[in-house]
Amino acid sequence: MVKSLPVIVVAKGVSPTYFPLDIADQPDDALMGEMSDRFIYVMPSYRGEVLNFKDRSFVSEGDRRDALDGATDDTLALLSVALETTPEADGQRICVYGQSRGGNVALLAGIRDKRVKCVVDVSGPTDWFYLMGLNGWTEQELWTEAVRTHANTLETGGQNLERFMMRAIEGKADLAAVRHNMIASSPLYFAGRLPQTQLHYGIEDTSVPTRNGRRMVAEMERAGVPPSRYEAYFYPNEGHDTDRINGPAIIRKFILMNLNVK
Repeated sequence: MVKSLPVIVVAKGVSPTYFPLDIADQPDDALMGEMSDRFIYVMPSYRGEVLNFKDRSFVSEGDRRDALDGATDDTLALLSVALETTPEADGQRICVYGQSRGGNVALLAGIRDKRVKCVVDVSGPTDWFYLMGLNGWTEQELWTEAVRTHANTLETGGQNLERFMMRAIEGKADLAAVRHNMIASSPLYFAGRLPQTQLHYGIEDTSVPTRNGRRMVAEMERAGVPPSRYEAYFYPNEGHDTDRINGPAIIRKFILMNLNVK
């Protein structure tokens, strides 16, 4: 069997309630349009999260709170299995695409694995130390408030608390390990290792501030990444989902070019 089909890894987003991955609802046509049947899609279900397929549900092993660094490991592990078990998959033509948490995972996957030829990040967090402050709160204030109130994931700072600090609170990790996890979950600090990269951010995003994208561009420039290796789009009057008309067309063109699909 000829390895003839390029691979798109679709990294799932996340919410305070960890919405399930529903395979039947994946908008492949919306991503690649009339070219959608010319790709193999890899869709990871992350540790501790739910995957729905038709009338069945599956729960992955592991701690769902390891939703960034751990989710990236899960992504690359499933990619390896997919390449080993799918004869048609071309391991030389791989792109990782994701929105929100998925955008973060896409960037981290491109940084960690040289098999990945391109990444598309839509509204992904890039730094968990200084760039994710929301609604007038700095990142440090969010942490302080979350610890003070023992916030759940629906309350101020609760998602940060659960996904990073909770293991230390439970005595399962020390603060050095928490810091390591935050660094490993922040692609900003490894920007120079990215392959061909495309960034999309809505300027009115109230979930992931647009400074995540702008600082990523600045860090790639500082690291000496050639301008030909990245593109960045910032959409006025758009929020977390960015532009739904022009954005998909820009993404499609980028993937087709970098995976050499004509």
